[in-house]
Amino acid sequence: MFDILIRGGSIIDGTGKEAYRADLGISGDTIAAIGRFDASMGASVIDARGLIVSPGFIDPHTHSDFTILQDPSGESKIRQGVTTEVAGNCGYSVFPVNPERLSQVKEYTDFFPGELSWQWSDYEGFVKELAAFGIAPNFASHVGHGMLRLAVMGFSDETPGTEKIEEMSRHLRTNLEQGARGLSLGLAYAPGCYARKEELLALGRVVKGFSNTLITVHLRNEGDHLFEAVSEMLEVAEKTGLPVHLCHLKASGLKNWGKVARALEMMEDANRKGLEITCDVYPYVAGNTLIGYLFPKEDLTEGTYGLVARLRQDSERRRIGDHLNATAAHMGGWENIRVASVKTAKNKVWEGKNLVEMARGKGCDEARALMELFEEEEGAVMVILFLMKEEDVEAVLRHPLSMVGSDGKILSVEGPLSEGMPHPRNFGAYPRVIARYVREKRTLTLPQAIQKMTSLAAKRFFITKRGEIREGFYADLTLFDPERIQDKATFDAPKQYPDGIEYVLVNGQLVLEKGKRTSARPGKILGC
Repeated sequence: MFDILIRGGSIIDGTGKEAYRADLGISGDTIAAIGRFDASMGASVIDARGLIVSPGFIDPHTHSDFTILQDPSGESKIRQGVTTEVAGNCGYSVFPVNPERLSQVKEYTDFFPGELSWQWSDYEGFVKELAAFGIAPNFASHVGHGMLRLAVMGFSDETPGTEKIEEMSRHLRTNLEQGARGLSLGLAYAPGCYARKEELLALGRVVKGFSNTLITVHLRNEGDHLFEAVSEMLEVAEKTGLPVHLCHLKASGLKNWGKVARALEMMEDANRKGLEITCDVYPYVAGNTLIGYLFPKEDLTEGTYGLVARLRQDSERRRIGDHLNATAAHMGGWENIRVASVKTAKNKVWEGKNLVEMARGKGCDEARALMELFEEEEGAVMVILFLMKEEDVEAVLRHPLSMVGSDGKILSVEGPLSEGMPHPRNFGAYPRVIARYVREKRTLTLPQAIQKMTSLAAKRFFITKRGEIREGFYADLTLFDPERIQDKATFDAPKQYPDGIEYVLVNGQLVLEKGKRTSARPGKILGC
């Protein structure tokens, strides 16, 4: 007798193979048997006729560590079919926390929605908080390099000496010992952007001392200097012997469209030489980041408040305004920069507006409007940047070294996590891959898409017994109607859950049943 019997579905097992018809018997948290079974063999029976039975989707690039404590049910991701979240990306994580620099930690992460208590100092402390609440999806995290630097050096752009390198290494080692998956670099963001090769290699050597670990990276540049940024990380991979995973590979800015082809060739060449280089991609032509990304990196060495002080000086405002105008031109115009979220009630009116609209409303030029918003919100602003060409997105998506990652987080359609006009990827990335790039554009076959959303991520991030439908594997499963699955979230109306996903199981328990959330929170902390 199985605890749950799934009958009559078409199984796509996550390996890239074509669908086949079979039943699944689940006992406890495990897929116990695959075959043909009478309904009497299940204590509970799910009729899966007309549905695809897939491994639960694994999101290898999330920022849900900043929101999961506020919604342990993970509804916006569970409803997409995501059963495992890998967080701590782009150099951001919620640990380590140096209590003496807590104010800087809050300043550094204030653009994330909601509130955190910060009553932990390391990965072990954070996952104890998760365990106390119970969580619906499985969870793993990297150690954010930005947080390492912040804990030791604050926002300084100085080159760390031996003592500070060793202090960062101690923090990194401690958190890897506690179960963190690897080191995450955010080389486009302060303070991680100030790191040079020697620092990256020193920290890489620490990571190399642990099995089943890797380095992930938000590249130092995704536009004019994309190739140099990729080369930098290929050198890190070669000199450390570590797998390196490039986050949200893209070519940003009109004049750089098409460059992803060469970046993918560089990855192929590196893999032929014995390196392990992979990437992820989200299925949209717009990115989502903090407002500070648009400002000169050299002006962030004293953090957000230091930049606010600079903006109050006329000469600095003129210089920074020139930089912002050049940045907007690189992106194809100010209309391609949209305000996603702010903290204060005063500026809520600008959420969902692009910078041309905001400048018109304020009666000033766009650069001044952006600087005023930064100053008034003390940097706690998220923006959406329309930077990419869809053909580039498709080129990365279809490449065998890529997998799907949302670069999103757990959000909600109500409460504190529903503020602003967030990127639609937070609500629809995984269904969109199937609806747009399988069913509509035929960029991928359905087995290929599912492989990129399941087993490829499981293998790259050393997630064992997940990502495939196989006897003895954990029963993380997503059941959906291939004709009805559809993302509904848009840039103008982002807070909408998708259609067509009927059942989601995590560790053998239903967390979504007939399209409705259950109260179950069976998620596990992976690697601990």
